[in-house]
Amino acid sequence: MARYIIREVNYQATFNGKHNQSKAKCLIVLYERYLSGKNGLSLSRLSELSGVGYNSLSAQLPNWTRWRYVNRRGTAGKFMYSISLKGRRWLNKWASVMPLDRYISEIEGHEAK
Repeated sequence: MARYIIREVNYQATFNGKHNQSKAKCLIVLYERYLSGKNGLSLSRLSELSGVGYNSLSAQLPNWTRWRYVNRRGTAGKFMYSISLKGRRWLNKWASVMPLDRYISEIEGHEAK
């Protein structure tokens, strides 16, 4: 069983940079899938729904998987990604700081296309 070290954060995340923005958008999309009881998403589908570029996402997802924000299932070339417990905790922790309404409206705009 994994142990998480809980420590106090002495800084506030700004969400000005693209990395936290991309991570937040992808985790929001994966969290919606989790709440609806659906399976994970492929890299290409996650890119479409979140509005995060495919190349950027393909570079970031291995890190998010290694850091356990995202679960990865499947075989090479056919991976499915879903949000992990740590990813849900990350969203809960930073939801009050991030521009959540803007992210959701941007995600909904990409889903409508």
